Amino acid sequence: MIKIENFTYTYPGRSAPTIKGLSVEITGGEFVLLTGRTGCGKSTVLKGINGLIPHLAGGRMEGKIEMDGLDTRQADISTLSRKVGLIFQNPDDQIFSTVVQDEVAFGPENLALPRKMIRRAIDKALKRVGLDEFRHRGTHMLSGGEKQRLAIASVLSMSPEILVLDEPLAQLDPRGTIEVLKTIKGLNDNGMTVILVEHRIHEVAHLVDRIMIMERGRIVLDDEPRKALAKIDVFKELGLRVPESAEFSRAMGFKEVALDLDEIKKMINDGIKPPLGPSPGHALLETPEKEDSGTTALEMEGACFRYDRRADFVLKDVTLSIKKGEVVSLMGNNGSGKSTLLLHFAALLKPSRGGVTVLGRDTHKLKAGRLAGTVGVVFQDSTLILFNETVWQEVTFGPRMLHFGETELKRKGEEAMDAMGIAGLRDENPLSLSGGQRLRVALASICSMQPEVILLDEPTSGQDKSNSDSMLGYLCELAKKGITILFTTHDIGAAIRYSDRLLIMNDGKIIADGPPRKITREIETLKKANLRPPLSFEIGQVLDIEAFCMEDLTGRAVCSR
Repeated sequence: MIKIENFTYTYPGRSAPTIKGLSVEITGGEFVLLTGRTGCGKSTVLKGINGLIPHLAGGRMEGKIEMDGLDTRQADISTLSRKVGLIFQNPDDQIFSTVVQDEVAFGPENLALPRKMIRRAIDKALKRVGLDEFRHRGTHMLSGGEKQRLAIASVLSMSPEILVLDEPLAQLDPRGTIEVLKTIKGLNDNGMTVILVEHRIHEVAHLVDRIMIMERGRIVLDDEPRKALAKIDVFKELGLRVPESAEFSRAMGFKEVALDLDEIKKMINDGIKPPLGPSPGHALLETPEKEDSGTTALEMEGACFRYDRRADFVLKDVTLSIKKGEVVSLMGNNGSGKSTLLLHFAALLKPSRGGVTVLGRDTHKLKAGRLAGTVGVVFQDSTLILFNETVWQEVTFGPRMLHFGETELKRKGEEAMDAMGIAGLRDENPLSLSGGQRLRVALASICSMQPEVILLDEPTSGQDKSNSDSMLGYLCELAKKGITILFTTHDIGAAIRYSDRLLIMNDGKIIADGPPRKITREIETLKKANLRPPLSFEIGQVLDIEAFCMEDLTGRAVCSR
């Protein structure tokens, strides 16, 4: 049993508490989904459960957290680490050994366990996550899903009773997501208590026993999945993503919420087929053809790249042209070469063979610093570009270095902060914010410079639906002013709604390039890249209706693009 009583916590340097009088109980063996908008306090709760708060985080804690009667304030970190295992959003933040089995051994070694027990712990943990055959492999050679499973194994080797995970799916492709969820569900089925923080509610709702929603440091909804998802208005009011299966169930008047496609198929096969179809005057929207600006912003010609002469090529003869003012999304499985391609257009990487041109300039002859203010990059790990003491200083640093006048600097800074929903964080230290908030600060610091090209690596990672939609909507408005946008994503729904073109990569090559809805129809191409269409598309296939979003299915409205 986890028992949280009147838990209130204030971070160092802040006057207002992040968690406010939170009380909840979790029974041993439960699988709990904890969700809520970015910055509502989800990660703080996890840190309280595993003892980072108050032992290492500092700050001021009131109330108490107990596990089977053990008070986290009284127990030491060594004891708590055996009780609770914490998995971070980015496995690279947690993995530091160069060999898989060394990583798994690190925890038991620090607990000073006998050598035989350490060997048994390694064997058991690797087997439980399906990495037994990878024990001698270099950690740098693992895919995103494999790294996340390794992070879980490194925690399991210390035999915790409780596993808490902070958005472990955020940076994973669909295949990696399935691998990690299968591992987590298997652990729960064998009796382990699991608390999962996640924005991708649609990926996990059918697996969990309970859904909790947080808002402003408090729990505002706590119920079993079907009952929780029946309260769609709560999710939408808080800007959270509602699984399309739940939206479909409500729109069609089903008595019970379906949790996944299989349940929807069963309802339809049982004769509950709804009178569904586009309403009069409703037409599916193809992505509108944008008027060709005639100006090429980004171009690759037979580009090949490898990080080491002895290694395989990561980019393989890529030829690509992106026009000024286009919004282009780039999808593919982890390790397909998306981030590598992106960094070539910032001149941070140079092709081993072939050519790359940015705004008419050959990157072979160009230092990356020469593109400052012209090309903006937001990395997957946004902390790489955050270094100022306050959010306002961070957002206005670029314009100040580019010698914007004070009036323009203030106007651009405030516009970017408003667009990213961070105006209320003006005086906060960027590194004290949640992962989703840090990413939006990083993007605001780029947008404030109004560069001609903006490159983003997984901008929707760790974002609730409201912030994700606001962010991508703002980028589309910038594109109307001639700014070129290229972003990688694992969210095909976002690619369909917000991009003019969708590129699919696999094994270092571009295997599809065209309007998002056209590419979504190419199921075999998606499968080749371990991708899948939106659930609304799959529901439409069952009903012989072509749909790319819930609005297409119900015929009530049209998609935003």
